[in-house]
Amino acid sequence: FFVGTLELPKDRAPWWVVVLLILVAYALSVYVRMAWIEMAMGEDRESMRWEGNPTPNTHDSFYFAAILQKAHLGMHQENDLVPSFVQNGMITMFSYGLLKVFPSLTIEQLLLWFPVYASGLICVPVVLIGRLYGSAVWGFLAACIAGIAHSYFNRTLAGYYDTDVFSISAAAFALMFLLCALRRRSLNYALLGALGCFIYPLFYNRIGIPIALGLAFVGFQLFQAF
Repeated sequence: FFVGTLELPKDRAPWWVVVLLILVAYALSVYVRMAWIEMAMGEDRESMRWEGNPTPNTHDSFYFAAILQKAHLGMHQENDLVPSFVQNGMITMFSYGLLKVFPSLTIEQLLLWFPVYASGLICVPVVLIGRLYGSAVWGFLAACIAGIAHSYFNRTLAGYYDTDVFSISAAAFALMFLLCALRRRSLNYALLGALGCFIYPLFYNRIGIPIALGLAFVGFQLFQAF
């Protein structure tokens, strides 16, 4: 009934333009999250700071911080409620690696800045999906919305150190590979999509298995389309 009402513009943008669009969308995501840090560092916001740094704004941040303290600083060794850094997946495994690679990086700095830079990764697959379907510009516009969408933004604020920074972006990468497999009839992309579904619970272990099974079902339908 609505055929022809909205025609998506097609483009054949070179890769350097696509990369530029990804960087702009990512920069927008980072810039918007910086607003919370500026607010927390205001003169009348002393209650939002501890030892000069904005405090984490979710209880999960303190839980994961204790895990990093145990692994990196040797604290909480007698506390059985603080598990190993590998038990909660990539949120603590990757962060522990960053602390080892960058000795000057503190856990307090990591809790504040990690969500700012990690949450913007959602822009990468969204722009690439747009290019896959013929319009990197529309993918760019979608990425600008996805990076700062209300619910996602609230759960990926600066200092909101939680697995939510991976919940959408990791699934979006897996979906992108599955869509590439469908559009290009590529077994290699199908295998990448299957790998993405398999490792997704490592990034988001709370409800990662149901989401991964849903993505796997999509992949199964794509295999039937080959």
